[in-house]
Amino acid sequence: MSKIVIWRSLLLLLAAVGWLVPGPVNADREGRQAQGKDAEDAAEKAQQSTGGRVLNVQDQSHPDKGGYKVRVLTPDGRVRTVDVESQKGK
Repeated sequence: MSKIVIWRSLLLLLAAVGWLVPGPVNADREGRQAQGKDAEDAAEKAQQSTGGRVLNVQDQSHPDKGGYKVRVLTPDGRVRTVDVESQKGK
């Protein structure tokens, strides 16, 4: 077999595998988009309660403790972590 035939076969195989992968990737993306609204709400609540600038929003996906940890840069220059409860199931 020539190198060109081997490379073509390899590329065809990779393309076929790549075609099968988007299902789970899209499902994960949709889950993050659904969660995105809650994360945006958590960021807004933390910003309003501190008057600062939101640096990061982290999902707390524990069964007993749902919600978000939001890191905020306060007007006095300190970084503060604010816990915001999730609105899911309420």
